[in-house]
Amino acid sequence: MEDLLRDQKVTFTPMRRGTHVRATILKVDSNEILADINAKSYGVVAGREFDAVADLAGMLQEGMVVDAEVIIPEMESGETLISLRKTLVNSLWDDLVRAKETHRQIHVYAVKVISGGVLVEYKSLRGFIPQMQLDPSFQSNPDRLVNTSFAVQVLEVDQQQNRLVLSQKEVTQKEQLSSMRAALTNYEEGDTVSGTLHTIDNYSLGVTITKKDNKPEVPGIVHISEVRWERVDNLGELYKVGESVSAKIVRIDMSEGILQLSIKQLLPDPWEGIEKKYPAESQVSGTVVKISNLGAFVELQKGIEGLIHVSKIPAGKEFKEGEKIAVIIDSLDTQNRKMSLSFVPTSKPIGYR
Repeated sequence: MEDLLRDQKVTFTPMRRGTHVRATILKVDSNEILADINAKSYGVVAGREFDAVADLAGMLQEGMVVDAEVIIPEMESGETLISLRKTLVNSLWDDLVRAKETHRQIHVYAVKVISGGVLVEYKSLRGFIPQMQLDPSFQSNPDRLVNTSFAVQVLEVDQQQNRLVLSQKEVTQKEQLSSMRAALTNYEEGDTVSGTLHTIDNYSLGVTITKKDNKPEVPGIVHISEVRWERVDNLGELYKVGESVSAKIVRIDMSEGILQLSIKQLLPDPWEGIEKKYPAESQVSGTVVKISNLGAFVELQKGIEGLIHVSKIPAGKEFKEGEKIAVIIDSLDTQNRKMSLSFVPTSKPIGYR
C-alpha cells in the first residue's frame, strides 16, 4: 500500500495534537460530523467536541471547507478526532456582524436577570439586553422573560471584548421607534425644553416633553448626576410625578429614541470663579458627606466637594458622615472639578508634648 501511495504521489498532512488542518465536510449527523482532512483516516467531530458545537452544526454544509484542529491523532476506531470550535465560533461572530449591518432579527433565550438588564443565550454565545432595550411591558418586571425565547436585534458586536448587546424593543416597538426618531429631528442639542415628570426611579427622572412651536411630544430622561450640582441621594425627595420641569438637551439619543436632559445646567454653576473663593493653602470648614476607599469627601458648599485622600488622613482618625471639620485647600482641578484637601486637627494628637 505504501508503495502504491508513493507511486501515485499521494501526500498526507502529518497528524499531531494541535495540528491545524483544512477539513472538507462530508456528513453532518445528529451526534457527529465527518470530514476529509487529507490524512490516512477521516476526521470526526464527536463526543464532547460535538456537544460544544451542536448548536452551530447547522452552519455547516456538505462540501464546505473549514479550518479544524487535531485533538486526538488516532482513536481506537482509527479516525482522527478534530475540533471545529474556533472556526464555528468565529463564523457565528461574523454572522452577528452581518445581522447588525442588515438589521436582521435573531432569536435568543433569556437565562437570568442581572443588574441593569437580562442575560441571554444565542447558540453558544452569551448576550446582554439592557433594561431600557426591553419591550416597555417587561422593563418593570424583566423576570417574566426568563426561560423564554424571543426575537431581538443586534446593537453591538465585539468579538475581541466578547461583547454582544441586543435589543428587544427594536423588534416589538419598531414602528414607534421609527416615528419617535423622526420626531427627535425637530430638536437640537443645547435647546431648553419643558415637560412633565412621568416616572421617578433610583437613578433618573422620566420626562414627557411638552409640544411647543410645532415641535412634537417626545420622551426625555434626566440622569441623577444631571439633576443638581450637589450630591443627590433620593430623587423622590426632590420631585413628584406630574411635576413640571425645565431642562437642557445635552444629547439626542437616536438609538434609544429619547432626549438626554440636564436640569443642573440651567442652574448657576458653583465651580465658576472657585479659585477666588477657595484659593490654594486657604483654610475653610466643611461637612463630611461620604467615606470611601479613596478617603473622605467633604462638602464645602452645595455643589462643591473635595477629597481628603486616605494617605492624608492622620493615623487613628476616623471620619463620620455629617461631621464638621476644618480643612486646607491643597489644589484645584477646575477642568475635572476636583479639589484636594488636607485635614486640620482641632485637638492635640495622643502623645503630644
